[in-house]
Amino acid sequence: MKPLPRWFVASLVLLAVPIIDPAPALTQNSGDGFFFSRPSLVVNVHGGFARPQAGGDLFSFVSELLTVEGSDFQGFVGGATVAVPIRDRIDASLSVEYTGRTRNSEFHDYVEEVNGVDRPIEQTNRFQRIPVTVNAAYYLLPRGRSIGSLAWVPERYAPYVGLGAGAVRYHFSQAGDFVDMDDFGIFVDRLESEGWAPAARAFVGFEYSLTTRFGFTTELDYLWSRAELQRDFSDFENIDLSGFSASAGLSLRL
Repeated sequence: MKPLPRWFVASLVLLAVPIIDPAPALTQNSGDGFFFSRPSLVVNVHGGFARPQAGGDLFSFVSELLTVEGSDFQGFVGGATVAVPIRDRIDASLSVEYTGRTRNSEFHDYVEEVNGVDRPIEQTNRFQRIPVTVNAAYYLLPRGRSIGSLAWVPERYAPYVGLGAGAVRYHFSQAGDFVDMDDFGIFVDRLESEGWAPAARAFVGFEYSLTTRFGFTTELDYLWSRAELQRDFSDFENIDLSGFSASAGLSLRL
């Protein structure tokens, strides 16, 4: 009987390994299993903590009058990234994130008298940012290795750095009771400003392969952006939309 070709035997071995042995020698020090070619798309969903700078004279003015500070708007950040590997160590990606916080406040030095009882003059403050950026990430170590022409194996660890540019959609609003500084009367109003501003970002991250297709990521990010205030806050200087964020998430390789 004529022996089987070597390439045919090798193919059978590669196909059988993931079934026979969940931790084969082929994937030691790498993600479990392999692809027949390098992944063409990576989808990441992440969440974490964001600390906006909340700078500018608007936040200084608000914190002087009300019981709310710029640091009170730090909180949750969530987002998604779709990346396309364009080189062995380089990805191009599109990211969309959301961070926002609503805080209640009252005037420091003024109260409203109702039926002989002093009541605080209260407001609801909301600050939201939605960065949309196009990014380039560079992996400091190879993300995977080819086994001949038959398989691509993801490495277990893959640190990376990157830069991005795009725009930020922001919204700042205050709703509630306010003091008229001319006659000290109390009135109800809603004040807001919203719009788009250019943005840039820098980030550093780390990816850990859980399986062939899934990875766990952590990332530190800094966003730069300033926007011209609109509508009810147009008399103030530009609002600072910059800030840090730290997040963790899951990636799916396709």
